[in-house]
Amino acid sequence: ELLRRDSIRKAVMELSILEAYSIIELFKEYIVKDPDMVAYGLNDVEYAVRSNAVDKMVVSSNLLRSMDDNVRFKTFNILDEAYKRGAKIIILPRDTDITSEVEGFGGIIAILRFKLFRFNQPGL
Repeated sequence: ELLRRDSIRKAVMELSILEAYSIIELFKEYIVKDPDMVAYGLNDVEYAVRSNAVDKMVVSSNLLRSMDDNVRFKTFNILDEAYKRGAKIIILPRDTDITSEVEGFGGIIAILRFKLFRFNQPGL
């Protein structure tokens, strides 16, 4: 009953956006100081999810509305698997300032539970 009211729904959405903002700030900190603790982009995040490494994830709703069936299907699979593995997931609506920030990282970012070394990085 409460979620049917617009004011409650808007308040819940604002809390999610505030939580997403704090995750994005932490993500930006890690990407500079400890890049092995983050993942971004569909392929990187998919690998992290399958490795059970994702703690928190922020996804642009644009990926879920993509005209590309493969992108949409892959995004839904990543979200489903991350949910099953206990990751905190926040889906951003398309018309927020932080959505455009996440879009700059491929539309999906993740904070990891543990360092995830990727062998395809230059220099390894």
